[in-house]
Amino acid sequence: MKDQRAARVQPSSRISRRGRPVGTTKTRQQEMRDRVRTVATLNHLFIKVCCANNLAQFSRWFDEAMHARCPGRTWDTNVSNKWRKNFYGTAAMTDEWVQYLGVLFPDGRYYSAQEAIGDPLACVPTQPLAGMSNGVMGALTWFRDGPGQLWHAIWEDTAFGVWDADSYEAALDDLEMKLYSNFDCDEPIAYEDLAQAVRLYRAQLPVDDPARLEYPLEWGIRSYLCLKLAIAANQPDVLGVMSDIADYFADIELVRLKTDRDYAFAIRKEWMRRGLSCAPSVGEYVMNPFLSLWDQCSSEHFCRRYARLASLTDRSLRPAK
Repeated sequence: MKDQRAARVQPSSRISRRGRPVGTTKTRQQEMRDRVRTVATLNHLFIKVCCANNLAQFSRWFDEAMHARCPGRTWDTNVSNKWRKNFYGTAAMTDEWVQYLGVLFPDGRYYSAQEAIGDPLACVPTQPLAGMSNGVMGALTWFRDGPGQLWHAIWEDTAFGVWDADSYEAALDDLEMKLYSNFDCDEPIAYEDLAQAVRLYRAQLPVDDPARLEYPLEWGIRSYLCLKLAIAANQPDVLGVMSDIADYFADIELVRLKTDRDYAFAIRKEWMRRGLSCAPSVGEYVMNPFLSLWDQCSSEHFCRRYARLASLTDRSLRPAK
């Protein structure tokens, strides 16, 4: 039995055990992707270890749990502080260590304080994480795909054209209605909704002249507001990466505004269409467009909505502690 357990945790021979191939350098986007996947996965799994209240306790628990499953090697992550850089996002997890976490978390199980080393509580919690539905994914799937396929939506080319509607406009209408209604009614906004907001925002980004004609500039503004709302609704940030995601898309939007005068003018027209006298500055729109909407709103309902969104957006831009 011990031999069988040990065999389960051996990394694939096709996977590099240490670092990247000699002579290769990560791009900024690859570094950001690795950081987000690493930090989010570990914060998610940390919550599932009920006997660990800090990083040192998590490391000791990991060493003991892995030693019970694979006693043929030394597990000393607590001594080496192996997890510290991963938790803080200064170093990405290698595939080898993701596989080890997959052994302890093959599904959505939790570990109780009484059963830290014995059989885990293989059940879905009755209360999901604050603000988001987390499902029953294991560590491998969580790291690869993200909650609600969020990592795929952000970085994979397959994100384009994927929506359950007859057209892009219909999908955007549906998402707007869902996000604003749920937010106003204090209903949770799922990671799937955030992933959909990302897909719709990325799909309308102009890559050539035909794309500019296919997606009116107004859709870009609406999709960006949906994206900012979905990020803001995830407060407190239990995964510790929403500020990274917010900054990533703010940079994309800023570049577009600086290079596309028509898009910048479309924002002014959209604010006028809403009955507002003054459009936000480029920096204000990119970082927190809800401040301008709140400052100029005349309806008590909309003032309450945009005041909350402006506050939550400001919090979403701060790195999680």
